[in-house]
Amino acid sequence: MQQRIEKIVLAINGKEPLPVEFFYECGKINGLAEMAREILEKCDQACLTLDNQAYIAVKTSRLLAENLLAEASELLQNAAPLNSLDLVIGELIYAVAQKRRSPEERKKFSLEDKFCMDPFYSLFIYDSFEYARTCCTPRMRLPILRSKAVEQREKNIWNSPGAELIRKTILDGSYMYCHKGNCPKIAFGSLPEKNAVDIQKIVDTSAHGPGSVTFSFDNSCNLWCVSCRNELEVQPAPVQQEYIRIFDSEIAPMLQNLELARLSTRGDLFASPSMLHALRMLSETSSLKAIWLMTNGLLFDSGLFTELAGLHGRAKIQVSVDAAKADTYSIVRRGGDFEKLKGKLHEIGEFRRKNWITHYRLAFVVQSVNYREMPDFVRLTEEIGADLVSFSIMLNHIPMPNEEYRKRAVWLPEHPENDAFKTVLKDPAMRNPKVLLISSELVP
Repeated sequence: MQQRIEKIVLAINGKEPLPVEFFYECGKINGLAEMAREILEKCDQACLTLDNQAYIAVKTSRLLAENLLAEASELLQNAAPLNSLDLVIGELIYAVAQKRRSPEERKKFSLEDKFCMDPFYSLFIYDSFEYARTCCTPRMRLPILRSKAVEQREKNIWNSPGAELIRKTILDGSYMYCHKGNCPKIAFGSLPEKNAVDIQKIVDTSAHGPGSVTFSFDNSCNLWCVSCRNELEVQPAPVQQEYIRIFDSEIAPMLQNLELARLSTRGDLFASPSMLHALRMLSETSSLKAIWLMTNGLLFDSGLFTELAGLHGRAKIQVSVDAAKADTYSIVRRGGDFEKLKGKLHEIGEFRRKNWITHYRLAFVVQSVNYREMPDFVRLTEEIGADLVSFSIMLNHIPMPNEEYRKRAVWLPEHPENDAFKTVLKDPAMRNPKVLLISSELVP
């Protein structure tokens, strides 16, 4: 135990996070709680801050062990935005929520007997093909690294030891590498029971390749949004050609079971020649049931969409907007033109009416500068003929300085506009059946 205590003290004093594996090795919350008093006595008091994940883990564990749930919840509400992608913080958020639930609710939200198909079905390819995940980055924190050896790359991406480890944590019910605070399936208790799923069939099918792939290998974009990046990023032609070569030689051969494709969650599909190359190939893939086009909409090409007949009747589209007014749009979507966007949104609506696009969604990332426009954004969705509007909180992806992020995190209880934010959430427009609240912080 003393070795563990010393390791945690060093982590706190050095402001280094505790790996989730070490958190489990220590006995998770109960184990940290037993060591908490001695750990905190040995720490440099100047390091006991909200952005220090190791300290938050120890302090919250102690509060939970003492059944001080309100204090534990308040500590996490203040600390989680500063550690929004950390797995241990996710474990603590889930643990506090479970303690506050009734016995019946705890069973519903318990993960031991639940099954998530995503690691057996889904692949997310990021950053120049260098790594992948079996779920999106905020929810799945263990990356699958791309092998440098050509003959191992397909295995490395899909059936690698890392991928198998992730699947093992689903089967054993620990969900160790899933962020339990960011995953809506965990937060809303919507995962199916294991006994309601043919797990063996899913495992056998997954061995042959992914059924769903999200292609985000090129970060090129025509905008530099405050929730995403600090500067414009466009990859030059030689890099685009290399991306095309890798896609054709390494990725395309493992897509024989592909049913669902998404392009792209990291940049803009229509700003990337290599992503458009992938789109052309995928539009001719007969096994695909649906192809999601993820875009900011400004570069949407009606002529290209009309040309790619293989998309018609299979395409779904999500347009990220984040504002209902031009002045706000210019702040959150730097480099954009709101009037041009509105024209593109209506163009897409025409394709939806023809049923060439089978689902049309607008997306809105909530922050302090735009939350008051949420009801108007719902009305905009109706105006252009979209099927759904999704709202999610802004995560600190960039990352930006903690104080700047806290100014934007209007959902935090201590935020000066939190009461006004809660009032907006109760607006009648937010009860429209087309509204999808992806983040639990947005549920009034």
